[in-house]
Amino acid sequence: MKIFLYQSLPKLFNKEDNLKTIKSILYNNDSDLFIFPEMFLTGYIIGDEVYRLAETPNGKYINDLKMLVNRSNKYAIVGMPIEEKIGVFYNVALFTDGETIAYQKKRYLPNFGPFNEKRYFTAGTSSITANIDKFTVGISICYDAFFPNIVNEMQDIDMLVIISASPITSKSNFEKILPALAIDNGIYVVYVNMHGIERWSYFWGGSRVIDPGGNTVYMLSDVDEGTFNIDLSEVKHSRIFRHAFKDKRI
Repeated sequence: MKIFLYQSLPKLFNKEDNLKTIKSILYNNDSDLFIFPEMFLTGYIIGDEVYRLAETPNGKYINDLKMLVNRSNKYAIVGMPIEEKIGVFYNVALFTDGETIAYQKKRYLPNFGPFNEKRYFTAGTSSITANIDKFTVGISICYDAFFPNIVNEMQDIDMLVIISASPITSKSNFEKILPALAIDNGIYVVYVNMHGIERWSYFWGGSRVIDPGGNTVYMLSDVDEGTFNIDLSEVKHSRIFRHAFKDKRI
């Protein structure tokens, strides 16, 4: 499966332009799965503007995104805020295959340092997976990566996609936890993080693909977008020869 990683900053508060960016990428690349960072539709540091910018589950921009993915015959994961019920907001990773829509709600909300997510969002309580070709894909959001119980609940996934809006202060922690997740679960880990300065925060980027052995096999460094082919046989090989995975209890 060919995946497309995109880590450039979105335009803050501008859903229209950010959707145009998604459209251009979908229509001009031949990948299967397109992955955009946390809160990409609106920008991450939107503060009280979340009350104006959050999409309802059947909102215009969600339906437009679904239509774009359907016409391009692709899959996409996009970060955005959702107002599920009046006054109840979630930070989500929306997945669509062009026919259906599902969204993973962020389960752990950071409320320290530059973060103030508990002021605006409600924490999710469950996890979703998506079937893409022959792959079972788990989806997670940023801070959730530091809670391994989440991945343990995603039985039989081949790949974990983590979308992120991580500032530079979290860089070293992510660089340690991501390969650990891959090794512990015998899976690919695909990390897509914003890159650039948004208001008062510098997001470090570092989007990458880590194989089931914990090796970084692809990383965006000097560019903000790129593609990589995921080989399912690597997951099978890892699970056959890594005995700790076979002894793992869910």
